[in-house]
This record gives sequence, structure tokens and C-alpha cells, in this order.
Amino acid sequence: MSLYDDQRAMSRRVAEALGDELRDQVAFVGGCTTGLLVTDALTREQACSPLSDTEESGEP
Repeated sequence: MSLYDDQRAMSRRVAEALGDELRDQVAFVGGCTTGLLVTDALTREQACSPLSDTEESGEP
């Protein structure tokens, strides 16, 4: 299972837990939803991938 699939499953679980009435009143933005909006498979996997130690620290 890819990170995309994991994030999609997490979002689905949260959406289902909210129930129909509350789910209709919220929008899912940022975090794990960002990669779900990308349609190109290669870019989507890059958007869903965790940052490396170097990227997190801001070092080149």
C-alpha cells in the first residue's frame, strides 16, 4: 500500500466518524489531504512522502 492509499484511508475513517450531518459542514484541507488533490501519480507520491532529515532541518 502506498502513502497515498494510507492517507486516503485515514481521511476516509475520519470522514466516516464525523457522520453525514457534520461531514457536510466541514472541509478537509492541508495535512494528509494535500497529496489527495494531486492527479499525477509521480508528483502525488512525492507530495505524500515524509520529509527527509535534511529537509526537516532546512540544511541543503
